Amino acid sequence: MALIITLSPCRDDRALTLSLAGRVLTITGIAVDLDAEIPEAAIDWIIGAPVTDGDDTLLTLLFPIGPNAPAAACFPVPLRVEADGPVALPPRDGATG
Repeated sequence: MALIITLSPCRDDRALTLSLAGRVLTITGIAVDLDAEIPEAAIDWIIGAPVTDGDDTLLTLLFPIGPNAPAAACFPVPLRVEADGPVALPPRDGATG
């Protein structure tokens, strides 16, 4: 079972952090149970509802990028998350890393 996260880049100065613990994804401090209703506070980050595809859960998130975002941030590949812990994201701004 994996969580597949598609990142949707958008010019935004907010920071995004992700961490997974079982079926709970923490998005910038907001706990989201992937098997329950999405909390109102997380709606700014989640695009659409999580979808189950076989053993995988598919989720699209807003990905804030900086003014000098590198190609890896502008055209990110989907993230496949199979273990608990922090989720690595592409650098969001070439000037600051």
